[in-house]
Amino acid sequence: MLSDRYTSIVIPPPPGAALITDGKWHFVGVDPVEAQGWKLYISASRPHFVGTLQAVSPIFERHNISYKYVATDKALRKMNAGLYGLSQVGKVIVAYLRADQVSDDLVMQLKGALSPFRYTSPKPPFAIEMGGGYPLSYRFGSFHGTTLNVGNRQIEDDRSRAAQWIRAELQDPFLPFLEAPPDRTAFDQLLAGFPIYEVMSHGGKGGVFAALDMSSETCTERVLKVGYRCGMTLPDGRDGMDLLRTEHQFFRLLHVHNLQHVAPAMHAFHEYEDRNVMILDRVDGTSLFHLKRSGKLTIEHLESALHILAHIHAAKLYVGDPKLANFLASGNGEVLAIDFESAGEMVTAAFDSIRTYHFANPTISDVATRERVHFLYSVLHRELRDSFSESDRVIDLPAFLLSFDSADDIEAWAVEAMKRELFALNPESVGTCLAAAQLS
Repeated sequence: MLSDRYTSIVIPPPPGAALITDGKWHFVGVDPVEAQGWKLYISASRPHFVGTLQAVSPIFERHNISYKYVATDKALRKMNAGLYGLSQVGKVIVAYLRADQVSDDLVMQLKGALSPFRYTSPKPPFAIEMGGGYPLSYRFGSFHGTTLNVGNRQIEDDRSRAAQWIRAELQDPFLPFLEAPPDRTAFDQLLAGFPIYEVMSHGGKGGVFAALDMSSETCTERVLKVGYRCGMTLPDGRDGMDLLRTEHQFFRLLHVHNLQHVAPAMHAFHEYEDRNVMILDRVDGTSLFHLKRSGKLTIEHLESALHILAHIHAAKLYVGDPKLANFLASGNGEVLAIDFESAGEMVTAAFDSIRTYHFANPTISDVATRERVHFLYSVLHRELRDSFSESDRVIDLPAFLLSFDSADDIEAWAVEAMKRELFALNPESVGTCLAAAQLS
């Protein structure tokens, strides 16, 4: 069972059924002999995954349906975040069906069992939703390999196509069970005025898109940030829509404190049934993270970012996750802050839990200092392996600084700046700690 945040997920299989694992998936039942068929996806957010799996597994057993489910909590979180590819978002339980296994009895049983989980899960981007808020979707696809057999020819099993059954010249057996999807007319009307021409990023919680503002005489470029309902639900229950609401509120706070100049201009915010969208200026520039990777980052860039943080902190605000990737250097050399999904007011909220790094030694209670140290650490952090575990993001700063060997002037500057921050925080305890690490 799911006992902590990063453990394996195991639900006892039905009596007599085999449970096979490959590390990422647990397989229950016999391997389908068919080369292709109907894939039924039961999506689930992290808080509801075990309950969802326990609800559907007896139904699959009764109908002799083979299925698989993600084997670890880490895989579940990465899949719903889109780190295995956008097409895999939400596909955390997959059942393999022949057309003759799709019945009124099966679908009604599944809907009944999943009724408590309606409107709680991410939607797989390239699958057909059954509607009604149920975490059920499907597509026709290959069970083995990457091609489909259509008559006497083979075609690619394109995971970005929901209606593969049309290409395979088949009838849709789920058609009688579909319910009305959310009404997205208003959202579609918005997109008509902001046609998207580039996907900048897209994952479980939502996406960032470049679009043209057709109301402008010069077709000005804009950025559309979209948050999805139940998209990549966090352990505390927040989803993509919640995160974008937080960012929108922070833009309003910047306006109240006359700090609009530290970020791209926000033009509008819209709420819909299953998503929301914020419209921003598109700034022609590059993130400080990419400048560092290309060897073009300067100390002036870092000082500008820290200057922005100083203005924000002076207004009793915090940005939540200050790091190189969340600062943008424009073409004219100006640095701007971006991405405020975990930002807020110091007087009303604690430093947000979804920041990238956590510091266990020393514990830094002052929000402004913690944000500056967080930013400086992002300059020094080196990704050596694929990691999605928060335990890999907990930093012992004295031990880190003791072992860190600066590779260039940028890193040497960040090391000295971090040491000054730690000494200023608490000269006695922190200074002693650093001195013990032979850094004073």
